Amino acid sequence: MKRLAVLTLALLLAVLAYGQEKPPKKKAPPSADPLASFSYDPGWPLDLKVVATRKAGGAELREVDFESPVKGRVSATFVLPDPAGRSGKAGRAPAVVFMHWGQGNSSEFVGEALLLARAGVASALVDAPFARTSPWRYGTEDPAKPEASRALFVGNVVDLRRTVDVLCAMPEVDHDRIAFVGHSFGATWGGSLAAADRRIRACVLMGGLPSLTDLTLTGARRYDEYLAMIQKNLPKEAWESYVSQVGPISSANLIGRAKGTAFLFQFAEYDSFISRKAAEAYVAAAPEPKAVKWYPCSHEFADARALQDRLDWLGSQLGFAPPAPCKAGPAAVPPAPAGAPFPELSGPYLGQKPPGPKPGIFAPGIVSTGMFTRDVAMTPDGKELYFSVVQGGNEYATILATRLGPDGLWTRPEVCGFASDPRYKTLE
Repeated sequence: MKRLAVLTLALLLAVLAYGQEKPPKKKAPPSADPLASFSYDPGWPLDLKVVATRKAGGAELREVDFESPVKGRVSATFVLPDPAGRSGKAGRAPAVVFMHWGQGNSSEFVGEALLLARAGVASALVDAPFARTSPWRYGTEDPAKPEASRALFVGNVVDLRRTVDVLCAMPEVDHDRIAFVGHSFGATWGGSLAAADRRIRACVLMGGLPSLTDLTLTGARRYDEYLAMIQKNLPKEAWESYVSQVGPISSANLIGRAKGTAFLFQFAEYDSFISRKAAEAYVAAAPEPKAVKWYPCSHEFADARALQDRLDWLGSQLGFAPPAPCKAGPAAVPPAPAGAPFPELSGPYLGQKPPGPKPGIFAPGIVSTGMFTRDVAMTPDGKELYFSVVQGGNEYATILATRLGPDGLWTRPEVCGFASDPRYKTLE
């Protein structure tokens, strides 16, 4: 009898424990409509957890994670403006959801989010499933694994929709003023996201492909090499399976259904992955209203004008006064044309304003020209300055130097002799 009572109690505890567990995540029911692939249970608990917080640039950065309706937990960074700076009804802030490129993570847009925070805008910087914090990281794009690739793409779009749920649950966010910004991987799936979630009012798509299964989108060298490799090495049956799994949910197929959403397309003239043919196909598939802009840069979009155009356009769509960090920089002071006289620069730091607590663009039109410039260093005596320039989608990288001459003037930046061989990428 005593043993029976113990067993009965154990069973009761087990039943109670089971009742406290979360129900299994439901998969969307089968549907002939590819847009239904991105549906999920909106009643699934968010279970938002704040991992860490810190202050920066007058904003609050919250490292968070929350439940994904598909798999695991989504990691993200929320950048929230000072309450006094919020604009809109009842002091609510407009919000922007960011999705990074395939080589990065949510940190790609931290600087841009801090700029938006100055204008009273909240931002949600989301990690794609393959960039999540451990142990929730999963997935990789691989045409040889069609079902896994589709699961990654669907999961990412659903996670972005879930991020909008989190924003809408925040009393400080204006639910009627939410936008999306995606770069490369983020832009490739931004069209599908806009069609799946009508709460997104405006989309900026930077260097995205309309489709990952259209073999006609040629004209960009690195992407052409990728397509040639697929056609050479992937069995026909595997490619056909990939096309059937991924093609229907692509932005090229779905973005036309995002009627009422405004689009800004940004493309790079020296992009090694996105051809003009691919860019034009993406723009053609999108509904009105839409705008398209091109920039003299590579796929990394290290162009100050592209940043300023995004801020201006988002401000016009969401109703806030955009910050203007670049209007006094490279966009206003382009690099001198070849053969033009070099300006007479004297004094410390190329005659520029010495470093201080407020960030600013250094030597616009001379060092900061709108190209991908990085790794600026100065010798201890302050008489030589070196910096790296990357072009063509990381295909070419070199180091330039300018020196303070005997006449007290700085020389025109020139490629260093040790970095002049184009066969090698020279950085740092």
